Amino acid sequence: MELARLCRPIECFIRQLGKQGDYIVQFIARMIRAAQLEPHLYEEVKTDTYATRQALVVVLLSSLAASIGAFTHAGLGGLIMGGLVALLVWYIWAFMTYIIGVK
Repeated sequence: MELARLCRPIECFIRQLGKQGDYIVQFIARMIRAAQLEPHLYEEVKTDTYATRQALVVVLLSSLAASIGAFTHAGLGGLIMGGLVALLVWYIWAFMTYIIGVK
């Protein structure tokens, strides 16, 4: 019951955003569906031009999370290098996936 009370202000905030709130809800739903490896999502994303922006945001958020994690272990240098290394590793992984998928 306590969790439901905490979620209500967030729902109200998203509703007040109007169309932008719908975009946020769709974005979060897509992240959840991608984590669940839902096959229909990938067909849906093929035709959606906004999906590229959403994917970029996911990559940047994951790099930010890596930066924060590195900061807790290596300080300010870890904050900067953690994010850069995370972006570089993502790029290499995406490139390898593309090369393997095309062949």
